[in-house]
Amino acid sequence: MPKLQYKALLILCFFLLSACGNQGPSSPALPPEGYLSTSQSPNGNFASYIQYTEHNGQWVGNIQEAVLPSVDNPSVSTGKVTFTGVHNGNSISLTITDINAPISNISGTLTGTFSESTITLNLSESDGSIKSFVYKGASINQYNQAISNLKKLAQKADEKYREQTAVTQANNTMNTDIGTLSGDEATLKSISFDSDLQALSQDNQTIQQDYQQEQTDANTSCTGVGAGQVQVDYAQVQVGISQMQTDVNTTRSDKAQYEKESKAVQDDKNTIKNDWVQLQQAVKNNSYKDPKPLYTQSDVDSFIQGAQTILDNAAKNWNNARGAGNTYLAQANSTAKSAYILSTHCQP
Repeated sequence: MPKLQYKALLILCFFLLSACGNQGPSSPALPPEGYLSTSQSPNGNFASYIQYTEHNGQWVGNIQEAVLPSVDNPSVSTGKVTFTGVHNGNSISLTITDINAPISNISGTLTGTFSESTITLNLSESDGSIKSFVYKGASINQYNQAISNLKKLAQKADEKYREQTAVTQANNTMNTDIGTLSGDEATLKSISFDSDLQALSQDNQTIQQDYQQEQTDANTSCTGVGAGQVQVDYAQVQVGISQMQTDVNTTRSDKAQYEKESKAVQDDKNTIKNDWVQLQQAVKNNSYKDPKPLYTQSDVDSFIQGAQTILDNAAKNWNNARGAGNTYLAQANSTAKSAYILSTHCQP
């Protein structure tokens, strides 16, 4: 190859290489749309987003925040503050100018540091200490996603609260109704017909004695003064019948109380059965397995059987009392009838 041609080829290659390698200065990276700080912990969850514009070191912007105070308070609250600020080197100072809704502890003048990708703000805590919050460059979409995550967390916390509260309420309801059953059982067991039967027995005995006296007086004399005494004796039998009727009414009152309390215990039994169904369902629906049910199937069976035993004993007591009472009444009525017939035979 001629020497001139070789030199021209080298020059061409030099220019080609220069053109390929020289791309010019690179474009500066665009600043982020904002700066995001998030936290998820048992003590609180939040997403905080800073946006601003700058002119000659002067900032104007806002801080938006969504807060979920705790899983025990499953409600996301939002707020926004505006600020003016000064940017000097790596340092920033922000002065809150307007609070549209209270958020965290952002108020007054805040200090911190700034870089192209990070903002750090120093905030005063309720105990007087200062805590640094780091904000990383993030898009609006990333902030919206952080809010969406908070809402999902709130929804899950709300589900947990509802499920656990249902078990707690079912436990409390059973506690209350078992207490009611215990009180009604005690009242039913306290009902006794012994005094009623004793009164009826005494009434019947008095009537029998008065009739025996009437018979004795009639055998002595059934005319004149003797007949008058027979009438007096018969009147005493009627007094005894009247007293027996009073005691019968007392027995009927005690019977009404027995029936009322028996129904109460029976209703309590049914209520506890229903409570147990509700508690089992609440426990089944509670995916967190806490709190635990305070009662077992064995406990409930024991309550139901105990109540039924008390009902059976109360019914037995009433049936025995009714049988004895009817016997006294039958004897008294038969005697009263005989006393009446005898009195009609002995007229003054």
